[in-house]
Order: sequence, then structure tokens, then C-alpha cells
Amino acid sequence: MDRKERAVRILFLVLFLSIVGICVAVLLSERSDRRVYFNQGMATAVALTTPFLFEIGRRLRVPPVTKAIMLIFIYIGMFLGSVNEWYYRFWWWDAMLHFTSGPAVGIAAYSIVLAARNRTPGDRGPSHGISLLLIFCFIMTIGTIWEIVEYTLDSVLGMNMQRDLDGGGLLDTMTDILLNTLGTIVFTLIAHHGLKGRVPILERLAIRPVKRIRQAVSTESAKSSEIKETVQ
Repeated sequence: MDRKERAVRILFLVLFLSIVGICVAVLLSERSDRRVYFNQGMATAVALTTPFLFEIGRRLRVPPVTKAIMLIFIYIGMFLGSVNEWYYRFWWWDAMLHFTSGPAVGIAAYSIVLAARNRTPGDRGPSHGISLLLIFCFIMTIGTIWEIVEYTLDSVLGMNMQRDLDGGGLLDTMTDILLNTLGTIVFTLIAHHGLKGRVPILERLAIRPVKRIRQAVSTESAKSSEIKETVQ
């Protein structure tokens, strides 16, 4: 395990233990909503394991920086935003998360497109325009599904995830969709340059099949050997 991966594991433990510790403290307090707080908090703690679930079976490799981004996004979105109600304490919190959700989800969309384009050496995969369209549609679909989840939880469980600002939640929903669209457009423009090799950081953040990584390493090793033989 390299230093970056070790740092991500430490970050996970810090976030996980902080959630569990706060939830247990609230459960033992006199708060009227202590059970609801505990259940929602522990659900967030479980959600923190998501970045590591991708690597089950060792078929995919999630870069440490990507894992860190996912961990922080889950923590500030679910635990600070929903459980601790920062959505109500800070008017800009919800707007910030919905705007940044575009780039955050975009990493997964970019990874899928990148894998499709590099599937086989002789197959170029989707064209540049189709790749950008797929990235845009993927991010927007996830954003729309999340709004459906908010509506369902509000209707079935009586929660207020839509922040009933206008008597029906329409204003909050439309604002969220517009912000998500803006974030999606920004990431799609970044992906446009990334697919042309102009944004190296996207390559480093992309989730990749382990088999392809091994093939790339083998290719580099073979090239190094050929160079050494030529020099000798």
C-alpha cells in the first residue's frame, strides 16, 4: 500500500469514527430527534464505504485522490448537509453541492467513456461528440434520479429534503436541476479538452479496469527493455 492509499484509509477512519462518535453521543443525549439523527448518521457512515466497494474483486482501481473526493463529498453532503441540517444554516450549502455534483459524478462518466474508447487497440470507440453527449446525459440522469429520491423520501417518510420553500418544493427542485445543469456543462467543457489529452488530471482521476492497467504497465516495461537492449 503506497503513501497516498494509506492517507485515504486514514481519512476514511477519521470521517467514519467522527460520525459514529457524534451519533452515539446524540443517541445518549436528551434530544427529541436522537433516534432519527442516529439512523441517518449511521446510514452516512455506511455510505462512506462506497469508494472501496468499486474495488471488490479487484477488477477496478479507484485512484486515491478520487476516493478522497468521494469520501469528502459524501461527508459534507449527507452528514453535514442533511443530518446536521447545514442546508438550512447556510443558504449557499445546497447550491454549492448541486453545482459541484456535476464534476463529482462527471469523474465516473468520464471513466466509462474512457474505458469505451480504449476498449481495444483497433477500436476507437465512441466519437468525440458522442462521448461528450454520453458524459452530459449520464451526469444529468444521476441528478434527475436524485431529485426523484428527494421527492420520494419527502412523500413516503415525511422528510423535508426538498426544502419546502414554495409550498410544494418546486422552487428547490428546479433550482437544484439548474445548478446541476450548470455544473454538468462546466465539466463537459473540461472533458472536451480532457479527451484530447489537454487535461492530464482527468486521466489520473479516472476509474480504470485493473486488467488495462496491467497491460499498460507491461507495455511500458517492454518498451523500457527494448530501449535498454538498443543502448547496449
